[in-house]
Amino acid sequence: ARSRAGGYFFLGSIPKDKQPIFLNGAIHITCTILKLVAASAAEAELGALFLNAQQATILRLTLQELGHPQPATPVHIDNTTTVGIVNNTIKRQKSRSMEMR
Repeated sequence: ARSRAGGYFFLGSIPKDKQPIFLNGAIHITCTILKLVAASAAEAELGALFLNAQQATILRLTLQELGHPQPATPVHIDNTTTVGIVNNTIKRQKSRSMEMR
């Protein structure tokens, strides 16, 4: 079975004086079926992360061209193995199935 990927994109205020970030409604929602068959949950999460990063780049460039430059875009992932792979903190054995491909 193929994995599904999705993401929500919000615009918000820049936090000042340790106040929480105010988010409006979602400005873009993406949902698709990945074109690869993932061998693990971490691989599927990496595919979804890549898809969402592509969408975020398009939104950031569009906002910048409209005169609204954006600060760094935070990305949230709920899979600890994927976070470890992205941050280069995970042991090699846990991501072995992706290296064999």
